[in-house]
Amino acid sequence: MNQKARLVSVAAAIAAMVALAGAVYVIGRGSGNLAAGACSSSVKTATALEGLNTGPVAAFVLQKTPVSVAGLSFDDSKGERRSLSEWAPKVVLLNLWATWCAPCREEMPHLDALQKAMGGDSFEVVPISVDLGSPDKPKAFYSENGIEN
Repeated sequence: MNQKARLVSVAAAIAAMVALAGAVYVIGRGSGNLAAGACSSSVKTATALEGLNTGPVAAFVLQKTPVSVAGLSFDDSKGERRSLSEWAPKVVLLNLWATWCAPCREEMPHLDALQKAMGGDSFEVVPISVDLGSPDKPKAFYSENGIEN
């Protein structure tokens, strides 16, 4: 891997960590992080990463202001269409992950434990696999790693 590709990979990993760290939102009407405005350190990070979203991460879009994800929809493990707005007004830790992502694989058991310990009326961990194709990959990962929550 050449130095530029390595730099892009590192930048993408940093951006992903920033995005995941900032993914805890109160999904509701005008409440939570969206009402508070942009975090200054997030704006600085987004600015520092500008121009690095090339090559394999060219589609990565940097946001300098909060964007509501309440309307985000996805298919759940049963193939049913779901929307993040269903969890309102809970605090949602939104985790976008993939079976091929080494840090994701390492954090999933911890997120499972967090959901088991704290999931309930006011908090929910919502993991969304970005694996392409069949939902069998994430299901197999859950089974192989004892992910239950």
